[in-house]
Amino acid sequence: SGILMDKDTGEALKVHGLPVVSETTFIPEESSGTVDMPFTFDGTGLDGTCIVVFETLQIGSITVASHEDLDDGEQTIYIPEIGTEAVDAMTEEHVALSVETVTIRDTVAYKNLQPGETYTVSGVLMDKETGKELLADGEPVTAGAEFTPDSPSGTVELFFTFDGLELAGKAVVAYETVCYEEQEVAVHADITDEGQTVYIPEIATTALDAGTKEHLSKATEKVTIVDTVVYKNLAPGREYTVVGTLMDKETGKAIEADGEAVTSRVAFTPAEPDGSVEITFSFDGSALAGQAVVAFEEIYLNGKKVAVHADLEDENQTVYIPKIGTTALDADTKSHESAADKNVTIVDTVVYKNLIPGKKYTVTGTLMDKKTGKELMVSGKTVTAKKSFKPEKADGSVEVRFSFDGSGLSGKSVVAFESLAYGDVEIAAHQDLNDK
Repeated sequence: SGILMDKDTGEALKVHGLPVVSETTFIPEESSGTVDMPFTFDGTGLDGTCIVVFETLQIGSITVASHEDLDDGEQTIYIPEIGTEAVDAMTEEHVALSVETVTIRDTVAYKNLQPGETYTVSGVLMDKETGKELLADGEPVTAGAEFTPDSPSGTVELFFTFDGLELAGKAVVAYETVCYEEQEVAVHADITDEGQTVYIPEIATTALDAGTKEHLSKATEKVTIVDTVVYKNLAPGREYTVVGTLMDKETGKAIEADGEAVTSRVAFTPAEPDGSVEITFSFDGSALAGQAVVAFEEIYLNGKKVAVHADLEDENQTVYIPKIGTTALDADTKSHESAADKNVTIVDTVVYKNLIPGKKYTVTGTLMDKKTGKELMVSGKTVTAKKSFKPEKADGSVEVRFSFDGSGLSGKSVVAFESLAYGDVEIAAHQDLNDK
């Protein structure tokens, strides 16, 4: 008869609360020989356990021999256990940048292997979301290594190298199997194990002017753009830094204010893998009329870049800064001269650049007295004109018409001032008394 013992505790091994025992009855034909005694039990959850078999030989009820030695290697069965830590080789973290060549280093810690024997460890990357094998270029991502341990416990490394350009937004989990003489002796396959998981973040952004709440800003000394960065698959509980840079859409170079690139950075610690964070750009944009700026973003963990969103063609990342210029002509003379008549009509053609097509805008004009620099007064009222329009293209023109009694204006020069608004917010103005 035999009983299985736990080598670590020196107590009987219990499965489902009961000791594991076995008994075989035999009649020997010779005084020396062998007999097999099988133990069959549920080994689930016994990873890392070292089992020692104790045996007793009886004739009837009388014990005539026993073999009970916790240190006897011949009586011992090892049930190996493995645990893993998968990190990106570049970041040394559970976060990888979506690039053409990603390498994940998987450190497999083993326990209860037999020293001096040769084992193989193989791994495959799994898609955390689907629970299926991760495919890169249509093939599973695998790795393998052969090793001979010097002691029962130790580590061995696997390296998974694959094209990660199309994998932004995914989380991958490393599954590992250890085999001895082609027989599986240990497995670590847990889709929820954070130690086995590497996140490949994905970010998308929406940049809006703080005043218009749209992709439209006015060229003023103080422009504020709020960039909302939506992230997916960051490792929670770690401090990240998001760094933003404003780029000139036309040149592809960084926008500069006071000789410095316009940048912003914010540190944050996500509680969940998915979420959002805001960064704010405040800068002097008075010289940027007619330009479009695009927000580029990068996310860093411990100084290592883990996510990038840099697309000059992304409309969500883009803020347009409109520009207007005007030509005011008399409706009758088609020139910059009007007769001092009772019915004068001035047609002001407003040329715009960098509007968002399909949005509703309003252009408002006011006539100014060039000599005084004040609003022109006719019959005690200012002379204004207004027109709303929806452009089909970003660049174009629209006309506003001033009609007034000019009979008392002989000898005067009038200048048309214009303001372009989106909703209630002015986004462009042209107000130059010296503009011919």
